[in-house]
Amino acid sequence: MQTYSYIIGTTWSSLVPSQMHIQVANELARRGHKVVLLVGENRTDVEDHGANPAIYTWPSRRPTGWQDFRFIYGLLGEYRPDCVLSDGYGSRNLMLLAGWLRGVPCRATWYHVMRRQLRLQTPRHPRWKERLLVLRRQILQGITKPYFIANSRASRLDLLEHSRVSPDRVYPFRFFLRDPLSNGDLPPPGDRRRVVCVGRLEGDKSQDTLIRAAALLKEEFPDLVVEFVGEGPLEEDYRRLAREVGASEVCQFVGRLPHREVFRRMAAATVCVLPSLTEAFGIVNIESLAVGTPVIASHTDGIVEIIRDGQDGFLFPPGDYRALAEGLHRLLSDPDLRARMSRSARERFLAEYEIGRNIYRFADLLERMVADAGRREKG
Repeated sequence: MQTYSYIIGTTWSSLVPSQMHIQVANELARRGHKVVLLVGENRTDVEDHGANPAIYTWPSRRPTGWQDFRFIYGLLGEYRPDCVLSDGYGSRNLMLLAGWLRGVPCRATWYHVMRRQLRLQTPRHPRWKERLLVLRRQILQGITKPYFIANSRASRLDLLEHSRVSPDRVYPFRFFLRDPLSNGDLPPPGDRRRVVCVGRLEGDKSQDTLIRAAALLKEEFPDLVVEFVGEGPLEEDYRRLAREVGASEVCQFVGRLPHREVFRRMAAATVCVLPSLTEAFGIVNIESLAVGTPVIASHTDGIVEIIRDGQDGFLFPPGDYRALAEGLHRLLSDPDLRARMSRSARERFLAEYEIGRNIYRFADLLERMVADAGRREKG
């Protein structure tokens, strides 16, 4: 069997993308490939240069500067990998550029955020700087010609529509996760009607839709609690909206929580809501399916590839709070329906999104990408 060398950039955490990369690194090493995991956030406590996978850490907590570029350029010179894979966050530009300069055949990154999502989010920089960053990304992409892994059919189409990327350089592969119930320490659903919404408090996540829906339901369901898990620039706006529509006693903003606690909240909830206006995939969807909690989500983009309307939950038109309230009413008032959807959700997770065979499929994909890149270089 042909063996390859990989350098995979990721974070070291319990979050889904991190765990996917850590697990696939182990699987590739098991198959005889040489693998390096390059992690951020100064996790020197996990460094191990002699193992396979070897673990290195970036010089900076967030790798974007000259020191980090020199580091990755040197590491590529030492290992001469066949593939560099970035998780698509802070280290992406450095890994792609250094990989191109070093002649790495397969330079790959994830595509997991829709262009419309970026437009709907609160700008982090002045408009001129946002445009400059977009231009820089486009120029870098044109120079380095990366391969992309798109986390849904919707994100693949979005990439092809907005970028000059050849379709044969875009590989679809959805996220997956380890079964959170394997430890058996998550609680069963509680007696109280509880709705959980997990996500950054941003415009594209559209938590205002859920706040307005909660206001329509609070009289009929006096024990209703709607928990918003996450932080973001719109938190004060959403708190104010809850007061204005009379839902402040129903809506609870609990902030950012440890990942295991998020699973606990999901498992104890009657339903999980994802009201995003656009979403490439929505990891929250499969996390909720994993703990057997039905999902009510927007009928948009990658979400419709995961949630089966009427089986694992309900889909509603994005931004339509009355339709969301109707779906919530059906689940909150019918325990038998909730139980059926819970079983369906759990079965779908185990069949489609549990780490199981997906880790082997992910390793197969990375092997195929390197082989394809090698053939293109020769021919």
